Amino acid sequence: MALAALLGRRWLVLGWNAWRYDTAGATARTQVVVDGDRAYLAAGREGIEIVDLGTGARVALVPPAAPADRIDDVAVADGLLFALD
Repeated sequence: MALAALLGRRWLVLGWNAWRYDTAGATARTQVVVDGDRAYLAAGREGIEIVDLGTGARVALVPPAAPADRIDDVAVADGLLFALD
């Protein structure tokens, strides 16, 4: 058991640190991507917030599609918006 703990020490430390790692709140804006005059923000449980960069006003708040329960990351490629849960 001691040998296994010694050999797996790095994995144990990694697991301990990951368990204690701070995470974003349920409504925190964690990622942003800009495409033209719009910014798309990952808004956690609220979904995707779309902001007009010219005025700074919110254009829309799109809820996550089932079965996703939150949006943690957004990206734009080839004219498409991608969102990760």
